[in-house]
Amino acid sequence: MLIAVLIGIVVGGVYTLSPMTVWFALGAMALLRIAVHGFPVREQRWIAALLVGAFAIRVAMVGALFLFGSPDRIYVPFNVFFGDEQYMIVRALRMRAIWLGLPMRYDAFTEAFELYGRTSYLQVLALLQMIVGPAPYGIHLFNILLYTAGGIVLHRIVRHAYGALPALGSLAFLLFLPSMLLWSTAALKESFNFIIVVSTLGATVLAVRGPAKWRMIGAIGVVAGLGALQTLRDGAAAIAVAGLVAGLIGAVAFQRAWRVPVALVVILVAGGIALRQPRVQASAMMFVWSAAGRLWWQLLSRTGFEMPASTVGPMTLLLGLGALGYLLAVTVHYVFQASEESAASGRRALELQIAHRDAELRALRAQIDPHFLFNSLNSVVGLMTSDVTQARAMCLKLAEFLRDSLTLGRESRITLAREVSLAEQYLGVERIRFGARLAVTASVAGDAGHVPVPPLILQPLVENAVRHGIATLIEGGLVAIDATKAGSRIFIVVSNPYDADSRRGGTGFGVDIVRRRLAAAFGDTAALTAEAADGRYRVSVTMPVEEPAT
Repeated sequence: MLIAVLIGIVVGGVYTLSPMTVWFALGAMALLRIAVHGFPVREQRWIAALLVGAFAIRVAMVGALFLFGSPDRIYVPFNVFFGDEQYMIVRALRMRAIWLGLPMRYDAFTEAFELYGRTSYLQVLALLQMIVGPAPYGIHLFNILLYTAGGIVLHRIVRHAYGALPALGSLAFLLFLPSMLLWSTAALKESFNFIIVVSTLGATVLAVRGPAKWRMIGAIGVVAGLGALQTLRDGAAAIAVAGLVAGLIGAVAFQRAWRVPVALVVILVAGGIALRQPRVQASAMMFVWSAAGRLWWQLLSRTGFEMPASTVGPMTLLLGLGALGYLLAVTVHYVFQASEESAASGRRALELQIAHRDAELRALRAQIDPHFLFNSLNSVVGLMTSDVTQARAMCLKLAEFLRDSLTLGRESRITLAREVSLAEQYLGVERIRFGARLAVTASVAGDAGHVPVPPLILQPLVENAVRHGIATLIEGGLVAIDATKAGSRIFIVVSNPYDADSRRGGTGFGVDIVRRRLAAAFGDTAALTAEAADGRYRVSVTMPVEEPAT
């Protein structure tokens, strides 16, 4: 009975001095019991030994901080490992005071809610100190519990997946890694961030591999964890999502040997596509330069700037290596930038070439219209003096042809059958003027009629056939259009009789336009030739067959 009273007095005294110490002891015992539950006795001993050792070292660090630290008593009456801890604890205490309705200065009030360093961890610390009172050292104990709890959760996940030995090794690594010893004890948000990340990972495993009745709870846990991470640190949720997605892809990929190289190829392709985006490139370069800067600063800090003469050699070597590394990084950066600019210049040159070709085609097509209209109006004027009825009929057919030619002329390609039909429409206009002197035949062999061709490519040729052929002969003659397809090429021949002694012979202005349009549309894969033989003048056009427009 006396022993129980003494224990109660001691616990009460400790709770009066530091409530968080009592809660820490209770939490540590609860974590020990949870950590070893369900495992073999020998494994329980190893886990308990690791946890007890980790707790002892960390509590000793907090005790040393309390006993031997040198507080900045101008601002705060407690010791900290880092300056950021002081800033975090003071802001949490001010937030607690606001919640309690205590008076404070205006600058202290605004500092509690300033945007710099804003994190939900401040509310957690403020709530903790609302419960147990101001606890600048108890916050260290609270973070120790959070980090250890995260390690226990991760240990169970690893043990279930890989077995006892890897799980013990990973737990020992987490608990005794020197850098994590310090960060898990500090009054910063790293421990809180760690347990949320590990809990989110555990919820993901439950949602993916757990029993059906628990999967919805696991999914809710994942969403809650990601939401908590986003309030804790900007970008933390995105990093966690990326890690979880990568883990799920890896889990699927490693189930079959052939999936591994496929996953690597997908990752490389996705990374390459992402790195082509300017924002991703800027973020990647910022990360690389930031990491390089931190590494360089650590090297300089370890070496020191003020060194005795005996160490000038190593310092010079270090500075030289740093300069070479900087030059190498700059060279790689500018090579990459030059490659991107070269590719962009090539794209711009190609776009300019295409735009120039389209402009040239539009200009050539615009030249056809006034040339054709000039000749047609001359024909109408000639008929007005001899046959007004025929002149009226010619105007109507001319209007119909102009309507169709203007409509189809806006297209980049039309079928050869439609192009031949347009040429026949034009010849129908001219037949009114020439009457029986003009005969027309048009032949499109096989599937040549479905081949796409530039619009109005034949109209200047049949116009020249009438103007420089039929018009020069008293008896007139036959204008023939023949189109055939052979393999991947189309052949079109426009022929007409001609007067060898006429001064109006020649290829004419329209043929030159057709030749230039072919060159602009097909380059050197298309050609136009003209020859006179056996009393007929033949213009032959050959061009490659393109896929018909859908």
